[in-house]
Amino acid sequence: MAIQYNDFIHPSDKKALAALKAIPGFDLVLKKFMNVVGEKMFMIETTSSYLKLGPNQLPEIYNILVKVCRKLQIKVPELYLSLDRSPNARTMGDTDIFIVLHSGLLETMTLEQIETVIAHECGHIICHHVLYHTMGQFVLNGAEMFAKGWISGALLTSLQYAFYYWMRCSEFSADRVSAYYHESAEPVINVMMALAGGTNNLQYKLNREEFFNQAKGYKVLIDGSVYNKVLEFIQFGDKDHPLNAYRAYEINEFYKKYKVKLLAQAGESAAYDSTKYKLKIRYECIKPKSLLKMGGVFDTNRLEVTIQSATYYIDKNGMQEIVLKNGKYDLSITNGTKNIKHTIDLRYDMSIVVSWDSDNEKLSVREEF
Repeated sequence: MAIQYNDFIHPSDKKALAALKAIPGFDLVLKKFMNVVGEKMFMIETTSSYLKLGPNQLPEIYNILVKVCRKLQIKVPELYLSLDRSPNARTMGDTDIFIVLHSGLLETMTLEQIETVIAHECGHIICHHVLYHTMGQFVLNGAEMFAKGWISGALLTSLQYAFYYWMRCSEFSADRVSAYYHESAEPVINVMMALAGGTNNLQYKLNREEFFNQAKGYKVLIDGSVYNKVLEFIQFGDKDHPLNAYRAYEINEFYKKYKVKLLAQAGESAAYDSTKYKLKIRYECIKPKSLLKMGGVFDTNRLEVTIQSATYYIDKNGMQEIVLKNGKYDLSITNGTKNIKHTIDLRYDMSIVVSWDSDNEKLSVREEF
């Protein structure tokens, strides 16, 4: 069963979106946006200016997206990389959704942290944020609307502050999806610490509890004074992301409260059934050769793969397609000179590539999506 977005919507997200929609003129702007501009404007900019990732373009990053979408049971959106040193990402579109990663993420974060960010961006898709995020980017760059006389300057300003506030609140909901994906709040908290100024250098150990105390101190400071609330609004009114320390505190509190429910739901959504999927096995030889050993000739141009009690033979650079029920399978793989074991978790159509490096006599397996 696919997860439901209502399970993750933060109360402030729901309340802020309702307030945004209630602003007089919102419906007019939405209609103008859909009929005149739409998602195509942003898609034109993205496809013409950024690097599109895929199986043959930074596959180590793209395959993370595929992995996340498989578990969250959503369609894989297009993925782009833009030259921007700020460690950020955004998800845009409506009918055709795409994610843009900033190059700063690749420069400052580990692959595990990038996976958390991608799961967060997919959280915006699950929480139905993407249309309003895309519209929000249009409104926040509102000089064109004002110049065309669509709306007054006062209404534009009201919409901009309302969009900024809702965008900040929507981040809490997407964080919840990322924690659900990891079945832990810790990866999300680690990313917040990195964004706040932490380091991935192992010689420096960051203290998570002190980070939470920092967030608690902020909450006391703001909640204890109306004047401080006004200052907060002035300071962050035009920011589209909430404070990192407070996001870490929020996701930690949420996960402690709903951990049992989320884990149960994660297990249900990933449960095995009788569905059958395709497993493709490809044999890739690097400088193949036949080896003479113990009086017999082992032809490393041929691969043997045993799954359960069935054995399949795959020639050099050949491929075997097998249909199996979803579940975990232990594969015994040999090319006559090397033997390896590999376990797969078949929950969708997948491919594995078995590589033989004759120079180093190394047999290895990698999974592809």
